[in-house]
Amino acid sequence: MNFSYIRSIKPLFVTNKSGNELLLVPFASNVNQMTDIFTLNETASFIWEHLDKTKDQSEMVKKISSNFDVLPEQAEKDLILFVERFAEMFGSVQR
Repeated sequence: MNFSYIRSIKPLFVTNKSGNELLLVPFASNVNQMTDIFTLNETASFIWEHLDKTKDQSEMVKKISSNFDVLPEQAEKDLILFVERFAEMFGSVQR
């Protein structure tokens, strides 16, 4: 799994932490759903915040598994779901 796409569009969002959730606010005119604010749950927030510090999928799975005390299989499912949903929502964003 390649995180480069999500890493590349992270700068198009302003983030604000609210408890265990992270709010993503798109601020570029070419972002789909420009008027929406997106709320990431604790797991998605963790993934978002650690994408830039993680080399590959296996390393991210280990980080999620360790941080949330879940089996690696569950961590991997959560990671894949995050990446798939993010791509569905913002797949057409151009920088």
